[in-house]
Amino acid sequence: MSFRSRDLDFEYGAKLADICTEQVEALDTHRRKGQQTVVVEHVHVNDGGQAIVGSVSAGRGGVGKK
Repeated sequence: MSFRSRDLDFEYGAKLADICTEQVEALDTHRRKGQQTVVVEHVHVNDGGQAIVGSVSAGRGGVGKK
């Protein structure tokens, strides 16, 4: 096996690995339907501040839309 042949094998192998990774990420995104989850562990509210306790979700138009 020549050096050029070996280099091409490594190049094509790396491309194949990248494509497989992209496909797995796309499938994961599709299965989650693009949803994201944010978990806030600790919240500090100073004197005079306000906080919402409970589940908060945006309306139909999203945040800042009318």
